[in-house]
Amino acid sequence: MDMDLTRVTTVAPTKRMEVFWRTFEKVPKSFLFSKASKMPVEGIHWAPSSFMGFHSEKEWLGPQDLSSPREDDPHAIVTSAGLQLALPGFIFHQDLVGRMKQFDFTWNFPLTVQDTDGKWYSMRVDEPWRQGSDNFSGSQQLAVILAREPKLFDSSKKFSFQDFAVGVLVSIDKTKDSIMHVTAHYHVAVEVLGEGFQEYLSTANMCAQKVGLEQSILSNESHVASKERHTTAARQYLEDENTMDMMIGKARHMSELDDYEHLLSDLLDATVVAARFGDCSQVQKAAADQQCALYYIIRAEAGGKEEEKFRRKYTEAM
Repeated sequence: MDMDLTRVTTVAPTKRMEVFWRTFEKVPKSFLFSKASKMPVEGIHWAPSSFMGFHSEKEWLGPQDLSSPREDDPHAIVTSAGLQLALPGFIFHQDLVGRMKQFDFTWNFPLTVQDTDGKWYSMRVDEPWRQGSDNFSGSQQLAVILAREPKLFDSSKKFSFQDFAVGVLVSIDKTKDSIMHVTAHYHVAVEVLGEGFQEYLSTANMCAQKVGLEQSILSNESHVASKERHTTAARQYLEDENTMDMMIGKARHMSELDDYEHLLSDLLDATVVAARFGDCSQVQKAAADQQCALYYIIRAEAGGKEEEKFRRKYTEAM
């Protein structure tokens, strides 16, 4: 490693890790997905705070199979604000968080989303990206930066788990000069669903669209009442032999009852969720060459004043 270590050794011990990381111009993109403890310093929250203790390579550095728009340069650029990198990902609907709060959906359960090509994914939220990080508000638009795009390996296994990729759930602060400036919140795992689940979710989505209830109605009635409103449409879909076979296959794969009433109830449960999410379940795929300038701002423990002060200062500087 070609580095002038005197820059590190001549400063106070408490500052050495900060100075060490700021000497780098590039680091592997996999640092973004590391679960090691991170530096509590603006601009380098992506950097591990210590070399001490037990960490596997994957925990310390992150996944080693990252794709890159340039095969000879799988790196992120170190800037004063954070990391600037290019990786694939999803951009969520602007109103997703607000819609989740409206219907009491939480991040404790997997979130299913559909891209513009009609493909369904399941996203599971894991531990905070940085220890002590705060939740995001309903006004923030979210995105996921992925280590790579998950692939559908075996189309014959309709209800089996397919490929998944690790990622980071972020909120978008702004976009400037085609570069997204984001704040990292949580580690996530994103899985592409098998063709059976694809058909199941698409059927529920079509059933919800066929009834077309307004959000004002959905938000003021119970889950059971919403199921009753969609029952006629769901029965019509179950008259299709292929749809019925798909529902039976799903029930048996999940070790659930496969009589008509249970299948109808299952489809209605998914239909009500689809109706409540509406367009908010749609995501826009970000190309692998989409640049993301990653930085994280520490929230002060008392009232968040230091965070707001830094945010104003950073915005004015940009």
